[in-house]
Amino acid sequence: MNRVRVAVIGVGHLGKEHARILAGLPEVELVGVADVNLEQAHAVARQHKTQAFSDYWPLLNLVDAASIVVPTSYHLAVAREFLARGIPLLIEKPLARTVAEAQELVDLADQHGAILQVGHIER
Repeated sequence: MNRVRVAVIGVGHLGKEHARILAGLPEVELVGVADVNLEQAHAVARQHKTQAFSDYWPLLNLVDAASIVVPTSYHLAVAREFLARGIPLLIEKPLARTVAEAQELVDLADQHGAILQVGHIER
């Protein structure tokens, strides 16, 4: 069975829960977590036996999908890079700061054939 290679970008309060849930799925390989707070990234990575990164860029070439859990003001910038490569994303709510940014994300997903989903991990 080929496992889906997934990363979590942003492992603060909610992101660490995304990492926990993904690491517990037998069909998922959590290949890494990224956070600007490298100490936090290392703590979450150790807990789930994966790699820690201070930036998401190295993960762009390692994943089949990603979960974006950075502050909303960074959703567009981070998600844009994954979507441009056709990488499916789950983005923690809200999708973006503005309707225009949300529309750009939807358009990018459509243009590159990527699945784009808004995350509601508590539901």
